[in-house]
Amino acid sequence: MRYFAALGAGFLLSIGFSNNYFAETNREPFDLMYAKGATSQDPLFERWNSFSRVSVYPYQSATGSIPYGWGFGPGALKTDQLIGQRTLLIDSATGTVLTNFIGDLQEVEYLKSDIINLPHHLRSDASVMVIGIGGGRDILSSFVFDQKQITAAEINDTIIDVLTTEFADYVGNIATDPRVTIVNDEARSYLSRSDQMFDIIQISLIDTWAATAAGAFVLTENTLYTKETWQLFLDRLQPNGVLSVSRWYFADQPGEVYRLATLAAESLRSKGIITPRDHIMIYRTTERADLPGEIPDGVGTLLVSREPFSPDDMSRMASTAATYGFEMVLTPHTTNDDTYLALVGSTTPSAFLTTYPINISAPTDNSPFFFHMLWPRDFLNPLAWDLGLNSFNMRAVATLMILLAITVIFAAVFIILPLVFKLRHAFTINVLPFMVYFTAIGVGFMLIEIALLQRLSVFLGHPVYSLVVVLTSLLLAGGVGSYLTSRLSDSWLTVRTPHYLLGVVILLTLVVPTMIYLSTALMGLDQVGRIIVTTLFVMMVGVSLGVAFPLGMRMAERYVPEFTPFLWGINGATSVVASVLVVVISLVGGIAMAMIVGIVAYVCALCAAFAVRYLR
Repeated sequence: MRYFAALGAGFLLSIGFSNNYFAETNREPFDLMYAKGATSQDPLFERWNSFSRVSVYPYQSATGSIPYGWGFGPGALKTDQLIGQRTLLIDSATGTVLTNFIGDLQEVEYLKSDIINLPHHLRSDASVMVIGIGGGRDILSSFVFDQKQITAAEINDTIIDVLTTEFADYVGNIATDPRVTIVNDEARSYLSRSDQMFDIIQISLIDTWAATAAGAFVLTENTLYTKETWQLFLDRLQPNGVLSVSRWYFADQPGEVYRLATLAAESLRSKGIITPRDHIMIYRTTERADLPGEIPDGVGTLLVSREPFSPDDMSRMASTAATYGFEMVLTPHTTNDDTYLALVGSTTPSAFLTTYPINISAPTDNSPFFFHMLWPRDFLNPLAWDLGLNSFNMRAVATLMILLAITVIFAAVFIILPLVFKLRHAFTINVLPFMVYFTAIGVGFMLIEIALLQRLSVFLGHPVYSLVVVLTSLLLAGGVGSYLTSRLSDSWLTVRTPHYLLGVVILLTLVVPTMIYLSTALMGLDQVGRIIVTTLFVMMVGVSLGVAFPLGMRMAERYVPEFTPFLWGINGATSVVASVLVVVISLVGGIAMAMIVGIVAYVCALCAAFAVRYLR
């Protein structure tokens, strides 16, 4: 048996290494033909890494096309201007454009008329921080405005390779310009350990929902749009610096831009600013060069400053808007939508937010789901989903609820009911504590495991890093904890099992909050340091969780041996259900709530262990 196990492990490892080699060298033996509801065309470039598929395609015409822009103002473009462009796609869902640049800035002067570049009209000779380099468009925009320094943070090394190696000549080798520094890191992590200050921090339609486009909450969110991250952004701005964030604007229900306004105001209030509106401006355009299939009416750009915007700032923005056809949405003195007045007042508008049709409250590290705007009351109400938001985020909720229903039904029909039918004649009151025990540890383990995956993705910078580090550490440590119980005698173990579980509950109660605190305090560590800290704390949790199942199973084998298959089935079934339930809990009450419910489950297991001693 050991021989076959070793052979199987070697086979799987060889497949893993081979797959990694093919992905790194762009020599995959299979071509992707269909992805996320669309047929995949032959790309000019394609590469897979640990958390994305990056591909480059021709854009409309190989000889040139009308310049693409996220949010051009009316009449801003020369209709006869053609420029070489290519489309860069991430996971077939989020994309940007590679611009053919030959060194002539006059050829890309049109970038001044894109609303995402509003901050450049406001601050000149600036030090710029670009978050998410994409096809290098924001870097090129900084060149057009003759900014003095550009630092660009990009977590995806394949995108950096596209810009600096694979298509470097096509984009004019902009990454080699002495003004440009490209950092392969998650922006929050980089800024946490950097003392560099910026005049402009620019976030241009950076999406974190690529996996959600497939219709499920899978590795979906990072913390680019949370209050804690925006507090850091404000700390890294010069006193008159500007944070610029652009998102899609839906005329009937601009949920994303509403949420940006709430997030900006809440971040400013946390800095002691009692008049957030004086520090916020929003402009929009409702005419832009659409990519096929996109539905937003336009793009909105929010500008936030640590200092109140001056009359000169507002005058300059008004002049820029008039020149390029941008529409004012909110300034310190005017607005065309009274909803913003409620959002950017001196105090948090709690009553207004809770009664608004969608959830536009400020996301936090505990609930970083910026693109998830459904209230729990509307999870099962399809009529509430069509509110001008990206529809795939709404479909993801439907997928989640359907998946929860399927797991409950399948677990009951194919695991619980057959065992109940087989053992119904042998059932006694002594089995009840064991049923509670194995249900509780099945639910508790999965809730804590996935809540840790969600919460530590904030610390590690990307959900995939969290998946690898947390899951590996937790399972290995759980195996160690399980092994340690094998050294205990049955008679001694029966007496001490409740005490072990009490220790598990105490350890979880102490370690989990400490880990959450340290994951914020130590955000400035480099990637290796954060992985080491995560591994140490997760292994402490894993060892404690790993003892519960073998302890309970050994008690069951001693007192109700004929029910051990049934109890094993209960544990497996509830684990499967809890793996979906934990996402629902996180969406409704936050990640911390999922952890608390997990710890409470282990308290229930502790009570059941004491009941076993009482009933035996």
